Amino acid sequence: MEIKDFKVINKDTSPLKATFSVLFPVTNWGDFNVNMKYFEKTDGSSWIAYPQESYTNAEGEKKYKNLAYFDKQVRQAFEAFLIPKVKAMMQEKKTAQVDFTAKEAFFSNENLPF
Repeated sequence: MEIKDFKVINKDTSPLKATFSVLFPVTNWGDFNVNMKYFEKTDGSSWIAYPQESYTNAEGEKKYKNLAYFDKQVRQAFEAFLIPKVKAMMQEKKTAQVDFTAKEAFFSNENLPF
């Protein structure tokens, strides 16, 4: 897995702190690239936003729906690994190779779910 196209966002008024893409090497079909965003609030809470599409609901409010999904356990494990890497890259302001495979991190002896 590799983090690519890493960009730090320097806006104090926004919880959006970085954008990047994650390249998953999926040998059967080639590579799978997912664009993501990193958010961090002033209270210290942080999260990863996956690709989304905006829409307007019946009340006229702008909402977002995810276009990429992980089940809860996989998402939590992925974010627990990825968020510290993203924070470190923000300090270094550079792109880095992540030193593990998605299969090793989440699925041990199982096949990748995609």
